[in-house]
Amino acid sequence: MAKKLPLKVKYIPNNDNLFRNFNLKLILKPRGYSANEVPINAFRDEKSDGISTAWEKYCSAKKLRRLSRVPKFNGVIKMNVGNIRKIPALSVIHNPILRNYGHSLVKGLPNNRAEKLKLRSRLKDIAEWVIPLNMDLINSYLKNS
Repeated sequence: MAKKLPLKVKYIPNNDNLFRNFNLKLILKPRGYSANEVPINAFRDEKSDGISTAWEKYCSAKKLRRLSRVPKFNGVIKMNVGNIRKIPALSVIHNPILRNYGHSLVKGLPNNRAEKLKLRSRLKDIAEWVIPLNMDLINSYLKNS
């Protein structure tokens, strides 16, 4: 049996940034997003344990993109930790894993759909692209889906 390594959890300062992968498959239909706008679908809590991100101190945007299953289908967004913490109910915690010591979670999305959409919209407003999605791949994907 493999020995589990304890990974030290650290406090993430407000001045630091988090990265998040965004797969083009989450854009099912063009909904009026401009090429530089981050879609609200980028802020999904897939496992109900928090929005998975990577702390910039330990993981670059390029490395995070390489960790995805198909890197060319992913873009990477950036959010400032202090701006996330200004949103009521949301918190940021370092949650390191062996594959990515910088793994972190944005926690606090409510179960209520309307409230969740409001918070996701606020996250969208503070996010920016670091590695944009390839729009040619998006258009090709949309034509074939």
